[in-house]
Amino acid sequence: MSRRDRTRRSVRIQRLVDMAAAEESRLAQAFGKLNAELESRRSQLGELNAFRQTYSSASAQQAGANSAHWKDYQNFRSRLDQAVSAQQQFVRDSEQGVDAARERWLHQRQRLESLRKVLDRYRGEEQLRQMRSEQKQQDDLGQGNAAFGAEYEKPK
Repeated sequence: MSRRDRTRRSVRIQRLVDMAAAEESRLAQAFGKLNAELESRRSQLGELNAFRQTYSSASAQQAGANSAHWKDYQNFRSRLDQAVSAQQQFVRDSEQGVDAARERWLHQRQRLESLRKVLDRYRGEEQLRQMRSEQKQQDDLGQGNAAFGAEYEKPK
């Protein structure tokens, strides 16, 4: 591998790091959005359960009502139970979506950290090569000056 190719490795890996960072950010935002949706659905489920409880308590107090009222109550209670059941399914689906989004985000974050470690290693190697090259140049200059000085020494 030529010196130019080795030096450019960090530039190439930096592009990958930048792309991975953008993807990690996108996945984190998607995870956050799904998590917010989950909390909203849980809140809606809590409201439905609270309404169902309130409605059941209020209707139980009117136990002496006529049969038409009782039938309406049963129909509405059945629809309310169906709504609660559907909302529970939405919550379960949202939980699965959040779990999957979290896994994708964590996987991408781990990949990004790995790429950053590789980038740091490449940069360290390039810096070490640069320092060695500069030291070699200084040594060569020093040897050249010493040789130049030895040729033209004044006799004593």
